[in-house]
Amino acid sequence: MYDLLGGDQGEDSYGKYLTDGLHLSEEGNRILYGGVMDVIKRNYNYLLPLEDGETNIGVPLEEKIWSELC
Repeated sequence: MYDLLGGDQGEDSYGKYLTDGLHLSEEGNRILYGGVMDVIKRNYNYLLPLEDGETNIGVPLEEKIWSELC
């Protein structure tokens, strides 16, 4: 997460992704979500949400949580 938000480039680089110096802002959450999804795509593609027309590998989008996140 630290690297996704700017890492060692100083507090100014990652501080803009925090609301109060500790908690992620909306933009920070989007970046973290994208980074986590990239890791899942590379290493655990069977955990990705299924979408119409894709292979049968993954988690069905029937669950409410996926529709709320996307």
